[in-house]
This record gives sequence, C-alpha cells and structure tokens, in this order.
Amino acid sequence: MKDVFYFLFAVFNIIVFIPQSIAQAGFSKVYGNAYEQIQSSSIIETYDNNFIIAGNRNYKNFVMKIDSAGNIVWNKSYGVSQYEPSSKIISLFDSTYFIASSSYLSEAQQYRLNFIKLDSDGDTLWSSNLSIDEFNSLYSVEQTYDSGFMLIGRKSSDPPPYNKMFIIKLDKLAQFEWAKTMTALNNSNTATSIQETEDSCFLVCGIAYNSNPGYSRLILMKISFAGDVVWSRSYDYQNANWNEGDVYILDDSYLIAAISDHGMLLIKTGLQGNVLWSKKYDGYTGFYGNTSYIEIHQLSNNRFAILVPDFLYKTDSSGYVIWSTFFDMYVSGFKETNSNGFLVCGNGPIYGVKSPLYGEPQIGLVKLDSSGVNNAECIYGGSSNYDEIIVTTDTIQIVSEDFLLDNVYDTLRFSSGFLNVSDKCVDFIGSTKDDVAKEKISIFPNPTDGVFEIQSVENEIIEKVQIINSKGLGIYESTNLSLPKLQIDISEEKTGIYYLRISMENSVIFKKLIIR
Repeated sequence: MKDVFYFLFAVFNIIVFIPQSIAQAGFSKVYGNAYEQIQSSSIIETYDNNFIIAGNRNYKNFVMKIDSAGNIVWNKSYGVSQYEPSSKIISLFDSTYFIASSSYLSEAQQYRLNFIKLDSDGDTLWSSNLSIDEFNSLYSVEQTYDSGFMLIGRKSSDPPPYNKMFIIKLDKLAQFEWAKTMTALNNSNTATSIQETEDSCFLVCGIAYNSNPGYSRLILMKISFAGDVVWSRSYDYQNANWNEGDVYILDDSYLIAAISDHGMLLIKTGLQGNVLWSKKYDGYTGFYGNTSYIEIHQLSNNRFAILVPDFLYKTDSSGYVIWSTFFDMYVSGFKETNSNGFLVCGNGPIYGVKSPLYGEPQIGLVKLDSSGVNNAECIYGGSSNYDEIIVTTDTIQIVSEDFLLDNVYDTLRFSSGFLNVSDKCVDFIGSTKDDVAKEKISIFPNPTDGVFEIQSVENEIIEKVQIINSKGLGIYESTNLSLPKLQIDISEEKTGIYYLRISMENSVIFKKLIIR
C-alpha cells in the first residue's frame, strides 16, 4: 500500500509540478498598435529588478518599463524633432537612467545628438542637445569614472573617407568637453563598441573599409581619457567583410566578438591586442543582414553570452559552445535575468519571399531559461559547431582630428499612450502565414537535419520545388516531378532558415524550413 502511495505521489508531481516549471521556462510577447510604428534598440535591467526597453515610437524616443514577466509598468515618448530613429539607454551610478539619440530637424536642416536623464518613473530630470553638422549614427554610450559620458559612432565626411569614427566626451550634465574623429582606412570607418579600462583609458572596437584595393578590417584601439591613441591594431580572417564588433574587458585579456561574411568570430587578445586564440561559429546565417548587431556579456561561472542578429550563443571561457538558439525576429539587445535566464528584445515583422507586403512595425520580447529553452515558436535550436581559426593582426595607423560641437537647447516634448501586448511571436509576412497553403502541403520533420519529406495532403501533384537560403540564393531546384510526395536531402547546407517555393497543379505555395 505504501508503494502505491509513493507511486501516486510521484505521478501527481509529474502531472502538476513539472508542467508548471515548463510553463515558466519562457514566454514571447509582442508590443505595438495598429497604424503605429514602434521599434526597439536596446534593453537594460533596472535597479528594482525590472527592465527598460528603449527605441522609437512614431519616430520619437521611446522607453518602456516592463516587469520580469513582460508586463508594461509604464511607457513614454520624448522628442525634439520629427525624426529620431533610435535611442540608447544606460544605467547610471546614481540609480537613474541616461538616453542618447540622434535626430534631424527638418525645419532647420540640422542634425542633433540628444540626451535625457530619467528617474525611476521615467520622468525627465534634465535634457541637453548637441548640434552636429553632418549625418551621424550613434552606436554606443558609456558612463565614465567622473560621471560624464563617452559616445561613439560614425559621422559623414566629404571628401573621402566618406565616414569617420567619432568619439565625443561629455560632462555629467551632458555638456560638451571634447570630440575627435578617427580614421583607419580611406573609405568608411565606424566605432561600434567602447569599454572603460581599469587605468581610466578606453578600448574602442570598430570596422574600417578601404577602396582601391577594396578590403575591410576589424579595428581595436586603446585611447587615453583625453582621446589620444595609445595603441591600435587591425584584424583579418580570409579577407572577411566585417560588419560590426563588440569588445569585453577581462582581468588579463580582451574578448572581441565580431560579425563577418564568414559568420560570427570570437577573438581573445592580450592587453596589447595580440591574438591569443580565435574561433568561428556555425549557426549565424546573416538572414537578418539588414540589421548589424552584436553584443557580448560575461555571465556567472566565467561564461559568456553573445547575441548576433539572429542567434544567441552561450559559451565557456574558452569559447566552447554550451548551447545556441535561433530567433525569428531582428534582435536588438538582451539581458540576463535573476534566474540565469535571458530576456531578448527585437523587432518585427519578419518578411518572407512571397511578396513585398507591409506589416506594422512591432517590438518582440522572448524569455529564455538558463538552457536557452522557450515554449513558443519564436526560437529554434541552434548549432554548437565551431572551428579553430587563425586571425591575423597588425598595427594600424589611426589619423585623429579634433572637432567642436555646440550645446543647444531644444524644447523637449513628451507623451504617453496605450500600447497593446500580445502573447505571440512577431508577425511573419508574405510566406508561411497562409492557412490554405498549410492545408495543402506537409513538411516532415521541420525543423530538420536537412533530410525531409514534402507531401501533398490532398494528393495534388507537386510539379516543381525550389529552395532559397537566407541570403536569397537558390540552393536546390527539382522540376518535372509530377509526384504527390518526395524526399529531399540538403543536409550539407548550414543551419538556419530556408524557404521552399512549391509549384502545384493549380497554385504556388511558400513554406519555411528550419535546419538545425
């Protein structure tokens, strides 16, 4: 009788408690209203263990505070112009928050850098603006040890180089102190990441492009607190086309994560930028190539999380992959949660290959547990494959020039409005959301290892199958089939998203395929 009791107790635990833990493993939410434009650009954790997502709403600076379950606490919009496409937010030493953004004042035909300090309720403590004479893209902002700020990005230039890195130092009230442009190669230069070192200097990571001959390089340089270059190095791997890089400071070394046309690379360097080891990872597809984003954080137990436009990797201190996850959205930032899980924010909708339809811009939020698991359909299992590679490095000359900016005072307008929240993934437009198509064709298994079967549910004849990869290139085609089903093997292709164009007797159907 006692054995029966223990058996029933165990069954009760399986039925009641395990599903609850699974249900709490993750969630997916979408924020947005009909006929509105809303996008995210960064996420931070607040001092009360909640989160703030920053971005833009109808081309105004937008911040939204959410709790750990993704529920909205408050949301507000701020603006000085009709066009403020994105904003960056950071936490400050005094438990407040700092927003930096770029904008364009069409009536004055002037560019601005805008700064707002917020309290914990999103109320404005002060604001400041800088007038800048060229188009600029703001990539990163860092609070300095003197409570001031360092901003980096790129600004337009004519004659060439057409873009120069900019580094701007502000005081604690966002008043201008100094600014420099940095040029490494003759076409385009962008500073993408900045970190303060223990000796009150800064590490700046960036990308540079050259013309005649054409090539690009990953750049890492150390600058003093006054902006003078201490040392600088360039990195290359098989003539890679570099897109963006992020740097993280360790106790006795640096870790660079970078995106290139070869995939995601992780490079560990010494304190002078010399390469200690380097790895290249499978999984990153470049599917969301219109977004260029990478971010690296150190986790507990000396592990790391690296987010690229469509993948989150968790690695150990030597760069070995513990797990990776593919996202069905354009990611924009992530934070580790108190439960060692992850909140990943991004944007939608995702567009397929069927037609150039338009969907309402929206923000997506995905919660993962510590193993990268989520209960929704917004993520897919990734790849743990990587290669040990040789990244070459060399010293590179950086040309530095001072430039001046003026503090101006523009009227700050703010508003707050209702925002819909849905428990779902960001919308997928133009392909697999066709219910009729779903009824006509089945694909099994999906996700797959590359070997799968296509079958007509109603025995309608399949005449032609084309498969397109994430870059829009055809990787498979079979014609004159006249079959109700067929097996396909594309197991040699990389992991990621693929699209199937299936020509039937009376219709053409588009389906999405995931290779793990």
